[in-house]
Amino acid sequence: MDGSVLSGLPHPPQPVRGWRAVWPAATHGNPEALRSATTATAQILDQPDMFGTIAVDAMADLLVVDGNPPAGSGVLAGHGEHINYVLHGGRVQWRGEVVEVD
Repeated sequence: MDGSVLSGLPHPPQPVRGWRAVWPAATHGNPEALRSATTATAQILDQPDMFGTIAVDAMADLLVVDGNPPAGSGVLAGHGEHINYVLHGGRVQWRGEVVEVD
C-alpha cells in the first residue's frame, strides 16, 4: 500500500480522462462534490470513522489549495495548478517530493 485512502480498491477498467468524469462539481456544485468525495464515499465503503473525516487514526490525503473550494472559486478545476501541498500518508508533499517540516 502506498498510504493512499483508496489503495487496494479495484481500479476502473479504462483510465478516466478529465475531472468531470469523476468530479461532479460541474453538475452538482462544489459543496456536493466535496461531500461526494469524502463523507459519501466513506458511507459507501461502510467506514465513516476511517474515511471522510479528519480525526486521529482516520485515513486521509489532504489538499492545501489557493482559494475556497466550497465557494466555487475554481481551485478544483484544471490540472492541479491551484494545489500548494498534499498531505499524503502523514507526510507533506510538494510536486511528488516529501517536504521536511520543522
